[in-house]
Amino acid sequence: MPAPLTIRMATQDDRPAIYRLRHDVYADELAQYPPNQDRLLPDLDDSGNLYIIAQDGDTLAGFISITPPTAPRLFIERYLDESAAAELNAERPFEVRALTVRRDIRATGAASLLMYALLRWLATQGASSVVAMGREEVRGMYARLGLEPTDRHIQAGSQKYVVMNGQVAVAEAKFDVAYRSILDRLEQSVYWEMGMPFRPHAEHCLHGGRSFDAIGTRFDRLGTRGQIITADVLDAWFPPAPGVVQALAEDIPWLCHTSPPAQADGLVEQISAAREVAERNIVVGAGSSALMYQAAARWLSPRSRVLLTLPTYGEYPHLIEKVVGAQTDYLRLDPAQDWSLNLDELARALRRNYDLVVLVNPANPTGRYTDADQLWHVLRSAPPSTTVWVDEAYIDYVGTSGASLERKAALSGNIVVCKTMSKAYALSGLRAAYLVAPDQLATNLRRWSPPWPVALPSQIAAVRALQDPDHYAQYWHATATARHQLASRLQALAAWQVTEAQANFVLLRIPSEGTADRMRQLCEDRGVFVRDLTPLSPDFRGQWVRIAVKDPAGNDRIVTAVRAAADAMALLPPDRNEPQ
Repeated sequence: MPAPLTIRMATQDDRPAIYRLRHDVYADELAQYPPNQDRLLPDLDDSGNLYIIAQDGDTLAGFISITPPTAPRLFIERYLDESAAAELNAERPFEVRALTVRRDIRATGAASLLMYALLRWLATQGASSVVAMGREEVRGMYARLGLEPTDRHIQAGSQKYVVMNGQVAVAEAKFDVAYRSILDRLEQSVYWEMGMPFRPHAEHCLHGGRSFDAIGTRFDRLGTRGQIITADVLDAWFPPAPGVVQALAEDIPWLCHTSPPAQADGLVEQISAAREVAERNIVVGAGSSALMYQAAARWLSPRSRVLLTLPTYGEYPHLIEKVVGAQTDYLRLDPAQDWSLNLDELARALRRNYDLVVLVNPANPTGRYTDADQLWHVLRSAPPSTTVWVDEAYIDYVGTSGASLERKAALSGNIVVCKTMSKAYALSGLRAAYLVAPDQLATNLRRWSPPWPVALPSQIAAVRALQDPDHYAQYWHATATARHQLASRLQALAAWQVTEAQANFVLLRIPSEGTADRMRQLCEDRGVFVRDLTPLSPDFRGQWVRIAVKDPAGNDRIVTAVRAAADAMALLPPDRNEPQ
């Protein structure tokens, strides 16, 4: 599998590399221009041109040129008479030309990605019409874009071109139909840095939870739930505190027909007491996702600039890019550095005056934890205009005091800590969460909180859970032990790379690229659901699966299923015994 391509708008610094590739293709390969000693082929009318480029690591892999109607003149005008040029300019089209891809990667989909990036960019610029000069060899691709050939042909050197034109909206629709399957594949293997979402329309983020395909989303096969290992979602493997179960079981009909406290005052009081944070700094909601959406609706717009890490919890890029439509930059976590957050890079990024910076600590899906004191030291350098959102969904599994930033966030000017009670308190089905924010931010969010933000059973469960810290502390410790045992057993299968998260899951790296989805399928055939991480970052390269820690019997089934899948994929030595 080739390395992931980066697709982005070119800067002035990219021009020499573009000119070198132009020379390689149009002088050496196509003989459209004579070769020159400098091996650079600048564009004759480059002052008004823009480029979208594809990079293969640090090397230019391809580009496409755009001449906007505001440029001094379109390239095609040199081949038109005065009347035809005037008619063309009256339409104010964007000119597209010089779709160029390095010879050795032309079979990778790079050209399709560049064309698609072009259309996405044109749509965001409000462009209506487009004109192109297409070589006969790529005429079919332009046609699938919805561009219609005219009767005008142009000869340039040994190459023959046809003039084509069309409407951007039509081209975008046709491209989606013609290349949908290719785009589905390429979306998972590209660094998309175009400043707009890869797809213009996507209503929901892809999550785990495929086990409900077996149970049924209408819950008509609930009896099968005991036969399934749901290791593709990160729900707690242990039960809620006894007080939670007792309170919910006492009067179920009353819980169903009674409205909860409208502002969840008792829950806020209990969070304040348990976390030693003032009530005025607390906002509660029906799960952390509800709080995320509530905050984004108030703080962000399509003009906002947001920094995320890559990879990160999938709901954040979906919300920021596809729901809000904000401009998004990514701080990449390097797999060679065990996916750790580079604090020096974060400090440099914070100087860019983002509207919002989102961090998950411990990170999901990688499970890396960044020391709270070191992280706080860096976050304090963020400009006052930058809001920093720290998601601490898995912080309780870290197992050390002072791991959370929530108390410091309450006293800050611009730092928010969001904490769900789903994962570490075994309340995923009840949807209870809270955030801690400085006074002004908390007040603003509460003003836009609906009444009854948390259901009555959820309020009761969350209060009772916070009243029994000893119950959960013992299970968090037991989770760390079970996680280490599961990682060791998976590692023993074939000396594969297994990464222990500082949370309730492990990461398994399969030796062959592109095999994670097959591993997932084969495990599901045995009733064990694991998460293929490929959609979350190109760096996963189809090799990584995430597996939630379960109870001893569940972990036994996980190891057995992974071994069987690996055997079926011929990834294990034939004499390898199942680890004990």
